Amino acid sequence: MKLEIDDLTNHGKDYFKISLFKISILTILVMSLVLFKTIQAYSNESIVNTIYTKILGFSLPSLKANKVDKDKDEMISQIKGKIKYNDNVIGNEISYLKDKSEASLYEEFSQRDELVTEDNNLEDISSQEGIVRYVLDEDSIKKSEKVSELQGSDKKLKVLIYHTHTQEAFSPIAGKDGRSKDNNCNVVTVGEKIKKVLEEKYNVQVFHDKTIHDENYSKCYPKARETVEKYLHEHGDFDLIIDLHRDSLENKSTVTSAIGDDKIAKCMFVMCTGCKYYERQKSIVDSLVSIAKGKYPQLLRGSEILERNKGIMYYNQDLHENSILIECGANVNTIDEVLKSGEYLGEVLGEYLQKK
Repeated sequence: MKLEIDDLTNHGKDYFKISLFKISILTILVMSLVLFKTIQAYSNESIVNTIYTKILGFSLPSLKANKVDKDKDEMISQIKGKIKYNDNVIGNEISYLKDKSEASLYEEFSQRDELVTEDNNLEDISSQEGIVRYVLDEDSIKKSEKVSELQGSDKKLKVLIYHTHTQEAFSPIAGKDGRSKDNNCNVVTVGEKIKKVLEEKYNVQVFHDKTIHDENYSKCYPKARETVEKYLHEHGDFDLIIDLHRDSLENKSTVTSAIGDDKIAKCMFVMCTGCKYYERQKSIVDSLVSIAKGKYPQLLRGSEILERNKGIMYYNQDLHENSILIECGANVNTIDEVLKSGEYLGEVLGEYLQKK
């Protein structure tokens, strides 16, 4: 009986040891599995953090590095805890992470070829990471197009033509005083010819004022001044303001020539050296003279420019720096002669304006 009890006791001890061993093995397996999952999760988290760091590094220099350290891991974890990193967040800033269906709603940005010059003007600032980033320097951008040209490429040049002596007429229509109210016979008709050339050949916007300013000859310049001021107030700046006249003399040969088979009336510029804009206006007139001599040297009189100190109220040239006074022919010239001159003069003015 005692032997049987001893056998049972020994058997119980063996069973306990076996159970304890199994429990230990199971515990070790469970702990190993937990440890493996923990290591794997930590590894995945580091990889994810590394990816986010690399991505954010393009926009946040403080996160850019070759190695993700503990502080940056914690920073990313904090950020991820407050911001949900999904396609909607990152995709708004990084196109290749954007959902395709959403990306299709936007037009793909395409950089113009002309904005980038040779590669030697570009700097690789992160080649150690296998990422090539470039910075455009000042010379990498074409500067041939000015901002004003880009913003107003359809803007036309503006010219104002008016006549202080509106009724100055030509032969044989001119009356005893050399004047006529008929705009087909006076300087207005020359202004119309110039206007047509500028508009049709050079796409210039021309305002041709036909107001009669010389009913009272002694008050014509004050009246014309009011007209110019009105146009400046209503239409702003002008590229040229032309007061178009004709001269008065007896010797027709002084003001008559020929271009090819066309008989023409010669032209002349009148300036005021005392005008505050004289230097600017002299530059304009010199350019016009140069163009005329190159294209139609017969168009100008021997004295191309007649200069006065003040004239009459500076001939109103003190109202704008682009003001000029032109005398086309004289009372002894015919309508046909001055109209031909108006055509050639229009081309000279047009070429000048094209160069502005």
